[in-house]
Amino acid sequence: WEHRGKLPGEWHLTADIEYANEKLFFEEFGEVAEDYNRDKTVSTLMLRRNWEKLNLVGTARYTKDLEDNDFQMLHRLPELGLGLARYRLGDTPFYAGLESYATRFWRDKGEDGERIYLKPSLSAAFMPGSWLEIASEVALHERLYNAESEGDEKFVPEFSLGLATRMVKSFDANLWGIDRLQHSIEPKVVYTYVPDETQDDLPLFDLYDRIESQNDIGYALVNRLIARSTTADGSSLYREIFNLRLSQSYDIDEGRHNHSGDDQPFSDVRVEMDFKPSQNVSLAVDSRIPVYGASRFRTLSASASVKDDAGNAVKVQYSYKGEDFADTGPDEDLISV
Repeated sequence: WEHRGKLPGEWHLTADIEYANEKLFFEEFGEVAEDYNRDKTVSTLMLRRNWEKLNLVGTARYTKDLEDNDFQMLHRLPELGLGLARYRLGDTPFYAGLESYATRFWRDKGEDGERIYLKPSLSAAFMPGSWLEIASEVALHERLYNAESEGDEKFVPEFSLGLATRMVKSFDANLWGIDRLQHSIEPKVVYTYVPDETQDDLPLFDLYDRIESQNDIGYALVNRLIARSTTADGSSLYREIFNLRLSQSYDIDEGRHNHSGDDQPFSDVRVEMDFKPSQNVSLAVDSRIPVYGASRFRTLSASASVKDDAGNAVKVQYSYKGEDFADTGPDEDLISV
């Protein structure tokens, strides 16, 4: 059952529900690899309502394991989420935000229980001069449990400070129907700190139960090309035709203390590129390049697509995962059309 509809009072109902009692069903009737290799089904029912910056979502999610006995499969029946997008406090440079979930985790065998997750945040943005942007945020990860584990409450603070600027130059062009191009270079540096807090006595339902410690500096350099074209009625149309983002991070604790024993505080370099010379042609690349050891890609995903105005389209995608990135198995290459 797939459904997406609007209910009275601006409520929206979305359903994506499927059920099969045996893996054989997908092996027999699946038409693509993603179907006939499936080992589980996931059914989700969602009801949501938006009030400008406030978002309320109720979700029920049931997962069935088709390979093994699914008595230990964890279900969310139900989960209620309340989120507040960054909301400016009057005319001040301060913004408040909230991410919160109340979840009932249930399964036939194994630990289950209830959890309330709260993440209130307070951020500020300043622009001294007219060229530098300073953004800082203080957040708190708070978790409250009703479960069998020893721990029933834990909070972990988080702090970040970012510096960014933007250099822009515009010039005339006469290419692919483009009248003018704007090129921007945007460097950005962000420091993030999350203390190392012991959380082993808490239940382990998902990633929210273990907030990873962080003491690192992330930096990125973004190049953008914005094109301006003139439409048939004489109005201007703007679109981004090129975006290249290079990013990396440095682990301060690893650089100081060498906890891993490898003395490798720098992360992989991530290269993300989107190129759309026209509305019907696009090229995308997302890769991670290690700075230690082998110089080949750790992961690489590249795709190209072409479509016409009649609704016809073709897409070719290449994917690669190195052995040290995948949990199991050898290096993997995949070309799909």
